[in-house]
Amino acid sequence: MSEPEKKRKSKAKSRRFRLSQMRLLTSSSSLSSSDSDLVSDDDEFIASLADFGLMISIRDGRVELHLCPDANFPEIHPNVYAPSVMESMKTLVGGGSGVAVFGGRHPKLGEIVMKHGGYKDMHELFALATIENELKKRGKANGGHAAAEDMQRRLPEFRMIYLSPSHIIEKRINRWDHLRSLVEKFNVTSSVCKGQARRGSILINTSALQSLRSLNNEMSIRMYESDACDKFALQLDTESEKRSLAVVLPKDCHESIDPKTVLLKHDPHEDLDNIAQELIRIMEDRLLKFTLAQKTIGGETPRTGNQWLYSGQLHGDVLENLISQFIRVIEHLQELTLAEEVDVVDQVREELNRYECDPDRKISEISNTTNTFVGNAIRKNFHEEKGRIRFLQEMGKKFRVFGLLVLTPEEELPAKMIGRLLADHAIMSDVFLDSPCEDAPLNPGEQFWKNILRRAVTTRESMSPSALERIWDCGLADAGIHNLFVTETDLFLFDLGEPELQSLPGFLTKFLFSFFHTLGMEEDEETGWVRRFDVVGDKLALTKQTKELLPKAYDAFQVCLDRLIEEVLDGDKILRWLLLQYVTLQLLSDTAFCLQKWAIKGGGQDREHNHQRGIEKWLWRALWDIHIACDINTQESWARLGVDAPQMRARMSLLEGTASINKLRESVSLFSSSLKEISERASIRTE
Repeated sequence: MSEPEKKRKSKAKSRRFRLSQMRLLTSSSSLSSSDSDLVSDDDEFIASLADFGLMISIRDGRVELHLCPDANFPEIHPNVYAPSVMESMKTLVGGGSGVAVFGGRHPKLGEIVMKHGGYKDMHELFALATIENELKKRGKANGGHAAAEDMQRRLPEFRMIYLSPSHIIEKRINRWDHLRSLVEKFNVTSSVCKGQARRGSILINTSALQSLRSLNNEMSIRMYESDACDKFALQLDTESEKRSLAVVLPKDCHESIDPKTVLLKHDPHEDLDNIAQELIRIMEDRLLKFTLAQKTIGGETPRTGNQWLYSGQLHGDVLENLISQFIRVIEHLQELTLAEEVDVVDQVREELNRYECDPDRKISEISNTTNTFVGNAIRKNFHEEKGRIRFLQEMGKKFRVFGLLVLTPEEELPAKMIGRLLADHAIMSDVFLDSPCEDAPLNPGEQFWKNILRRAVTTRESMSPSALERIWDCGLADAGIHNLFVTETDLFLFDLGEPELQSLPGFLTKFLFSFFHTLGMEEDEETGWVRRFDVVGDKLALTKQTKELLPKAYDAFQVCLDRLIEEVLDGDKILRWLLLQYVTLQLLSDTAFCLQKWAIKGGGQDREHNHQRGIEKWLWRALWDIHIACDINTQESWARLGVDAPQMRARMSLLEGTASINKLRESVSLFSSSLKEISERASIRTE
């Protein structure tokens, strides 16, 4: 857990208030369609049917709390709700996490991008406000006004948090399988018939909405004023007859504009921080999700870096601009990093020495300074109980035991292949056709992270000084090509988190690994993501499309790696090995992430009452990450990428030995098959 998260958790404690003793400012249940000036003609039926939601935004430098008519957009996702005045609502190309991402236009907020997001997404949305505040401070402190302004120009901005009463009702009402039965029962249809009104691109039966609303049990959002409250607070009541989410405001800290709008009086960043803390508390406790919005960036027809790659166009001017602009971003971050934040390498070395001297020292106790220095790669991957690498190894064992997990027919093959690859002494050709007989680096132990950390803080004479220094990352901890818009002349970045301090090689991990990783998350209407493998006998072979695309990914990766080494890392070619190991570990980490997603969605369990369908796509995506983690570490790839490390020759000798072992294994396998065939023939003759 990061320091900001610890701070937020310690501050966000539940408080109980006697609502009957407070002054009610306004309530969504007391409003009607006539109370709102933001209802369009074709949406009048929604205002008369739906409760009002709470929109939290910034207005004239102050936080605004506004109750407005609520609307559901099931054409995007059954659980997507937003203000009814939203126009041009559409599904957007999402990332790899499976979260619903959509866009639209609000009359006052303009073009916005929204997520149906949980508490982690709320952390990220509030981070936008924090980053904007930090950029102003750092630009002033370091004299880097131009750098701060250019960074802010490239980033999205906070726009809105929207709470619908339907977001807050009991979890069972919001479950996909329940909603699917409601759709069938209440006749939400795409055909034109009496009593229907148009919403977006589909037709919704209004009587169905009335019946659906009755299930809400009159959940409402109410705003109160209290002398006993010193800052913004939330109180959720789902037990009483009048269920509600109470927003409790301190007395004299707000201004009522009209019966449905309140403006807070304090610093907007501080007020928004208090609101985010309270929302995160109830979201984490109740597993709630709300609509989270930020400003649209990237121009009229934005294209992400991975979209350019999928079309085979990530080369030439586009690629040159991508890496040039990304290097400029790095230079801005270096300029905006405070002098006292740069040098912690001695602290990291001392802590590494303590771990090497004490093998019983727990990884979970590693300091935040050391963990963030290597891009948060240690704790999340090697934690004794919750580490992704441990989870990956455990899943591999389960996949190898027949009948231990409940698998659908579509899951059996990818699960079998993953289990085979995660076995000890597995080699690539065990699963992948036409792959070299080289070891699969899929079971890194504790020495793996220690070796990476030792290389990251080495004192060799040729070590890049820049590689030993930290930079303030401006929340760009996941700055892969899938999280940036690029043109031939500009670059914009999105999907930001809370700002941290990282070493430069650690920061570059997500950018570099994304050239390969994103090939596993190209969207496909039939299978969710494009499947990169064909089944050939009992092995997997790259599809024709993938065989054509992968070399282009290598070309783009190599161009960027070369320029980063020369222009950012002081020409230190030995760092190629370190960067490649960061990338390898991140690929394995995302393999575990995919398997975690599959398990969370019901994978491995009985699916009779599970609404999730097609979740085998997470297994195929895991296989892609495994394949590329192996492929970038072959002798051929190391030679192509110019990897020059002291252990290279020893590694090659080891791989030659592995190849010999593989030939021996194949010979043994053929001999065993021959013995089996002879035995079967002998049995037939005896009969």
